[in-house]
Amino acid sequence: MRKVNECSRRLSSGLARSSAPSPEARDRTMPANESRISSFMVVSRKAAWCFNSSTVLLMLLAAALTLGLADWQWRRGQWHRAQLRGFASHAAAVYPLSRWPLNAEPDMSRVRLDARPLGPALLLENSLLADGRDGARVLQPYRLEDGSVALVDRGWLAPGVNAPPAVAAELYGRWLAAPRRFTLPGAVVAAAGAVDALDLAALARRWRWPLRAGVVVLERATPPLLPWPAQPEVDPRQNEGYALQWLLMSLGLGGAALRTAWKRYRS
Repeated sequence: MRKVNECSRRLSSGLARSSAPSPEARDRTMPANESRISSFMVVSRKAAWCFNSSTVLLMLLAAALTLGLADWQWRRGQWHRAQLRGFASHAAAVYPLSRWPLNAEPDMSRVRLDARPLGPALLLENSLLADGRDGARVLQPYRLEDGSVALVDRGWLAPGVNAPPAVAAELYGRWLAAPRRFTLPGAVVAAAGAVDALDLAALARRWRWPLRAGVVVLERATPPLLPWPAQPEVDPRQNEGYALQWLLMSLGLGGAALRTAWKRYRS
């Protein structure tokens, strides 16, 4: 029994010595590993040095900026396409405006309203038609059958021309968002008369009845008024063209930055 145990211990110690690398083998392996690590560090430092250039960094920054502009123009084009689809989807059906809740937002629907004029009209100055003619939009408050008040765009009026009086009638038009403008100091922002921008809060306080959001742009106008265009004046293809231009510029700047960095690496 003692001999068997001694043989087992000798066999185990022999296997351990055979599995452990010899000092000579360790000496040969360590320089190879150190050489690979050293080579990797040299390449990494050289690659970092190639990109540590003001010219390369500026080109990469410009490439990132133009790529962001391309994405912005593309998203804007898709938003404009959604606007046109929404406008076309409401072309057939006509609904009475009074069916919508008072706090509902305009959605470009075709609406009908039986209403009577309420007070004087507002003239939204500096309203350009598509052909560039300058004039004013005639915005008339109307009281609906449910007691609410809505602004109705009766049409475009040329300078020096008087608008015909508003009368109670059955009106048809598109329910669009109220015009909002960025104004400079000195601009007229009010709820009556000739204005540069609408003061919707003051307009809501002016009447005893609730004011609906948005403006009903009439499909037909009484001469000498001209119908104000209700369809969104947008061109998604223009935005998509801009997006392509910015994308190509971004790719060019990115390629130039990589080429400059590669030349620095080879030198």
